[in-house]
Amino acid sequence: MAFALTGARVFDGEVFLGDTAVVVDGRRVLAVVQADEIAEDFTRIDLHGGVLAPGFIDVQVNGGGGALLNNVPSLEVVRQIAHSHRMFGTVGLLPTVITDAAEVTASAIAAVREACRQAVPGVLGIHVEGPFLDPVRRGAHDPSFIRPLSDADITMLGGADCGVVMLTLAPNKVSPTQISQLVKCGIRVSLGHAEANHDECRAALAAGASAFTHLFNAMSQLSGREPGMVGAALGDQDSFIGVIADGFHVHDAAL
Repeated sequence: MAFALTGARVFDGEVFLGDTAVVVDGRRVLAVVQADEIAEDFTRIDLHGGVLAPGFIDVQVNGGGGALLNNVPSLEVVRQIAHSHRMFGTVGLLPTVITDAAEVTASAIAAVREACRQAVPGVLGIHVEGPFLDPVRRGAHDPSFIRPLSDADITMLGGADCGVVMLTLAPNKVSPTQISQLVKCGIRVSLGHAEANHDECRAALAAGASAFTHLFNAMSQLSGREPGMVGAALGDQDSFIGVIADGFHVHDAAL
């Protein structure tokens, strides 16, 4: 049954709208209209203030509700992560497993696969961050697990069967040919954790990479003579970037 949400400031993704109603039918938003356009006999739900906005999509979520996917790569933890973030407005996310033992990565993929099979609310797939990284820019990743990408890895990730699969890799450690193979398998390739130069990043983007993981952090920086990964990210119009906008990892002025 359709109904109208009223009484809140509505953010449509670009601007705030006053005296506005959002008409919903099941899981679909049908319309955003002026509140006085809603018929008197139409079902209304008054939100009594606050902000009504589209839900957030977060493609890098290591944990939530006191749990980390790497520590306990299970269906229960995936469900807990999604539920915890939903409370703060995230309606879709990619549980993220960082560089670890192969069995941990496999268990995380299996857990997310089952979550997708059970249609756990909010779980869109998985983000595998590593282990195909540059040790120089490893950040918090355990260097003992960092290794080269193999054909077997490409086959495994391509057959993950768990919704969206995003892979963060170092463009100076994984070849453009390998990136192209990953993309052909349906993997969303993101660049990060690397001391890569601008040309290496551009080659990776040309091969099909489409994102940068936590811009500014654990990557080569922008300078006048070498734009690095930061310069490649800011100069590319077709890829998107993730940023840890917590006031610590990136200065507010840089945002």
